[in-house]
Amino acid sequence: MSVHFIDVDDYRFEWRLEDLPWDLTNGIAPGDLHGDTLDQTLVDGILERSIPNTASSKVKTASLAFLYLYMMLTHEGER
Repeated sequence: MSVHFIDVDDYRFEWRLEDLPWDLTNGIAPGDLHGDTLDQTLVDGILERSIPNTASSKVKTASLAFLYLYMMLTHEGER
């Protein structure tokens, strides 16, 4: 999967789906609602495992938002 944040440092990055921290989330089942707070364990896992330390703070924030939403919207391994 790849992103190109044109308006955030023209940043491009690619992830292998199997390398994302799937062990830290179960996603949201269809019809269920997400809680009022972010899953901090997943946030920490994404930041530690999936976003380069050399990325700017804007890139880290944009990548975190993208990956968190993507991972939370998956269900039972359906990606």
